Amino acid sequence: MKGKIEEEIINLDVEKIDFDDKELLKRLLLLLLNRIELQAQEIQHLRKENQLLKDEIAHLKGEKGKPKIPPNVPPRDKSPRTVKQKKWSKRSKNPEIKIDREVHIEVDKKILPYDAVYIGERKVVTQNIVIKTDNVAYYLQRYYSRSLKTVFEAELPKDVKGSQFGAGLKSLVAYLHYKCRVPQKKIFDLITDIG
Repeated sequence: MKGKIEEEIINLDVEKIDFDDKELLKRLLLLLLNRIELQAQEIQHLRKENQLLKDEIAHLKGEKGKPKIPPNVPPRDKSPRTVKQKKWSKRSKNPEIKIDREVHIEVDKKILPYDAVYIGERKVVTQNIVIKTDNVAYYLQRYYSRSLKTVFEAELPKDVKGSQFGAGLKSLVAYLHYKCRVPQKKIFDLITDIG
């Protein structure tokens, strides 16, 4: 086919082309498009062959040829998935929650009919946190001995000794600053707002 197309193009006389004949123009256009496609395929083939020859020359000279870099496409898994997806299900967190206090709420007796019978309670757990001050004023007893000329005073508990702040406040500040990365100014504002 290649030879036939080349022969038709070589024997083509531009002066004899009738540009009013649509069928002839269509046939001519198809011939040219086929020729362009064949030449594009041939150019691609020659480029590959040329690169192979350059690589062979470089190899014979002791050099390395052009590296073969595979396309950056993840491989497709041809086999069907054998791993089954786990079905999600909501489970109760109540056994893991530490209960701090219990409140029993009674039904208003006025709304009960005369035949109502007590059948038990339903447990509802709500989670909350309370941040409040626990400021303590320690009154230390003091005694004076005239004979020894000495004052005896009760000792502060170890966790507050030498500081104006308790262990709970110190640990909260350290946790917020180092673990949560809260700036010192924000921690100061929080503690001041709480009181």
